[in-house]
Amino acid sequence: MTGDGMCRTKREAGGMGRCALWFLMLEKKIWRKPLFLGTILLIPVFVLALSGMRGEESILQVALFVSEEAPESFRSLAQELEESSSHVVRFYREDSPEKVRRAVETDVVECGYILKDSPRIICLQKEQSFRVKMVNEVVYSKMYPSLAYDIMEEFLQDHVPGLELDGEEEEWLRGRYEEYRDMPSVFHFEYMDGSENAILNDEESSYLVLPVRGMIGVLIFLAGLSGAMFWYQDREKGIFNQLEPQVQPLLVFPYIMVPLANAGLLGLAGILASGIAENILRESILLLAYFVLLTGYCCLLCQLVPRLSGLLAVLPILIPACLIFCPVFVDLSSVSGIAAIRRFLPPAYYLEGLHQKQTVLGMMIAGVIFSMAGMGVWHIKKKRVF
Repeated sequence: MTGDGMCRTKREAGGMGRCALWFLMLEKKIWRKPLFLGTILLIPVFVLALSGMRGEESILQVALFVSEEAPESFRSLAQELEESSSHVVRFYREDSPEKVRRAVETDVVECGYILKDSPRIICLQKEQSFRVKMVNEVVYSKMYPSLAYDIMEEFLQDHVPGLELDGEEEEWLRGRYEEYRDMPSVFHFEYMDGSENAILNDEESSYLVLPVRGMIGVLIFLAGLSGAMFWYQDREKGIFNQLEPQVQPLLVFPYIMVPLANAGLLGLAGILASGIAENILRESILLLAYFVLLTGYCCLLCQLVPRLSGLLAVLPILIPACLIFCPVFVDLSSVSGIAAIRRFLPPAYYLEGLHQKQTVLGMMIAGVIFSMAGMGVWHIKKKRVF
């Protein structure tokens, strides 16, 4: 190796060392910033808070009364309803019909059921709401196994004159009935690409953890914006003035990437801990694409907004817009104009990307384009100044 080659190699090694040292110093610096620290700590707090609510009181309370004269089928039904209680609907027994009526009248319960010696079940409710209809469906689903075959047999005999169900006919009918009865849930949820929605299909999973992914996406975005704010602060202090001019525009990237990397790793841990992860490889690829998108997005934003005061004015609009217009808590895409607003909000792409491979690729491409556009804007502004 020639002397020039050795010198060049040493300079490159020294440059890499200085770069690593810069990232390490920046890592230490951001952890001393209250804004970043508060943002990143919100991720485990939010995940633990929602996960800890799984055992809390159910949303819908339903009272049951079973009389002593009730047939065994009604007693079995009441016991099965009690055992099926979950975080959504809880069934419990009262001592008398009067207590059931009082609980309904005072809004202690959503509705009540009285099971006596009559073949009918009395349902007490103040109004015919959607929640009562949902509870009725739960009750019907528990009544179905014991009553459905007899109802079907009676229906066939009424509508098919001369039909006698015995021997092979009854065995065939019973077999077909059992085939359909043993099917799993009446409702099966899938994503648009055909993959199974394991969260909604799992009866034991909690609806409370569903917003976790959206909130983590917004908090990672906020971490990237906090890095942009630190870049603004150091630039306005003149810290970059001693550096070479061609290096100065590149400094925005480590300021954004370091907070994003920290928040992304903690976000991945939160998703895995909450039980909503599809698999670690898919989640990691999605977060990597989101990382590239946010890096470019924040870089372009830093070049378009000239001062820190401008970014501080944008933040109170940008973050609430992500929480409202992106499907974090509720999907408003059916509302006119919402889909167009989402195109400007990075968390929307993160939430779409889990089961849309083209969105993941699009996030990476968009992130690179945004980064190049940010550098282009910087060069244009520089030429105008000089």
